[in-house]
Amino acid sequence: MEKDCDSLVPVVAIRVPTAEGAFAPREEPCFVTEEGHVTVQVREVGTYVLMCTPREEQALAVGFLFSEGLIGGLGDIATMESQQDEGAVVRVELTREALRKVTWGGGRVVVSSAGGAGASKAEERISRLPRVSQGMRVEAELLGRVSRALLARQEAFKRCGGTHAAMVFDAGGETLAFAEDMGRHNALDKAIGKRVLGEANCGGCGVMLSGRVSLEMVAKCARAGVELMAAVSAPTSLAVEAARSTGITLCGFVREQRASLFAHPHRVRVAEGSREALTRA
Repeated sequence: MEKDCDSLVPVVAIRVPTAEGAFAPREEPCFVTEEGHVTVQVREVGTYVLMCTPREEQALAVGFLFSEGLIGGLGDIATMESQQDEGAVVRVELTREALRKVTWGGGRVVVSSAGGAGASKAEERISRLPRVSQGMRVEAELLGRVSRALLARQEAFKRCGGTHAAMVFDAGGETLAFAEDMGRHNALDKAIGKRVLGEANCGGCGVMLSGRVSLEMVAKCARAGVELMAAVSAPTSLAVEAARSTGITLCGFVREQRASLFAHPHRVRVAEGSREALTRA
């Protein structure tokens, strides 16, 4: 079998019928997504092991550090180097100013569920999140457009069905960064990390996601300045609470013909005949 993505691993499965007489059991060559880990070592701060699709390691590391609040931009990194051993290792040294903020500034590092543990009560976490700007406005049809664009780029998912994706887009729907990974959090970190590595930010941007939206996902977007989150699946209750608290427009169940707006729907312009049905969250 030929593969389109270097993150895919060929395997052989046995396909069996779940209804009598549907077909005879048979071997089926297929692909699964590669699972590995990236170790992010931040000198004088800590070590984080991220289970992920081990590709685009520096984008993942930078996005993770940024979306978890350890850095405020590429300028906070003094040095960064990658090494391939038994799994990828990304070694990061922060500038002295950035290190003081992390170590002695009274801040607290919250690690996402993709990478580890250490969360306080949800209410406290939400209260500490920054509020995002309020400049972004989009047409409702853009939600369906970016959903289609996300799916069109998911080459690994098309081959194996085992990856998530995240895409950063602007108010016109133009794709600014895209990433796939076995983990929802990792895909988002990689996409954000690509923006940071390009010395850009996500302020005034939206993010399209392939899966469920949790509190951790909203927290990452709030720290990155993302104003609108759209996802093909549902948000959790804490995700809705966090989006309302931080000012993020949260859109779930984004499909070809519809979307559900759970928080701050004012950024999404709908057709005149539909406005009476739009309830402000």
